[in-house]
Amino acid sequence: MEFDWQVLLIVVPFVFLAGFIDSIAGGGGVISITGFLLSGLPVHSVLGVNKVQASVGTAVSTFNYIKGGHFDWKFIPFSLVFCIIGAYFGATLVTILDPEIMKRLLLIIIPIIALIMMFNKKITSLVKPQTLTTKQIYIVSSIIGLTIGFYDAFIGPGTGTFLIIAFTMCGVQMLDAGGNAKIINLTSNIISAIIFLLHGHVIWWIAIPCIIANIIANQLGSKLAIKNGEKIIRPTLLIVMALLIIKFIFDFLG
Repeated sequence: MEFDWQVLLIVVPFVFLAGFIDSIAGGGGVISITGFLLSGLPVHSVLGVNKVQASVGTAVSTFNYIKGGHFDWKFIPFSLVFCIIGAYFGATLVTILDPEIMKRLLLIIIPIIALIMMFNKKITSLVKPQTLTTKQIYIVSSIIGLTIGFYDAFIGPGTGTFLIIAFTMCGVQMLDAGGNAKIINLTSNIISAIIFLLHGHVIWWIAIPCIIANIIANQLGSKLAIKNGEKIIRPTLLIVMALLIIKFIFDFLG
């Protein structure tokens, strides 16, 4: 794909908004992928570029969690190993599926994930933590890594929320669950980004400005430390979803 300023004018603001929102309340993947789709990028490049730029922001936040000691290592080893396996197969499946099929899947799944993001706190409050034996921890952490690693590489948005819910259900404290989620999410991002790179689905003249926008947005959002982030994310997600639906309606009628 040749260099096009119009594409950057669409995707960079969406990625900046995604990074800003994600640093405050989560849900950034829904916004960034929507921006890439609205720009008209091929769907495989949408997922490839999104994985590369998201990996940077995830790496920064993962470092902060680890530095602060906010993680539970009992769940990490098996989750990581099976996350690598799941992410490999998820990203590989994406590269061989017909782009139109992937586009339709995104149209169905992204609004659903957006709704989950908007009601994240209510869903998390319904989680009932369980006390697990060592053997159960190994089994459950393996399942978490495999299934969510596959999903993250295949589609992606909402992965952090799903991981936090899963680890919280296993009895991990919320802050530590967030740290575990970042470690696993970063792993799946890197594996899937490598797969997309090897298949030529990363457009660097788009990815590099998006990486820069993501870093700036995350820094700004973190420094502002806005409370009650859901007050910002809900209307933002509704507007983004409306734009996405309008875009696909025009594509269908055209």
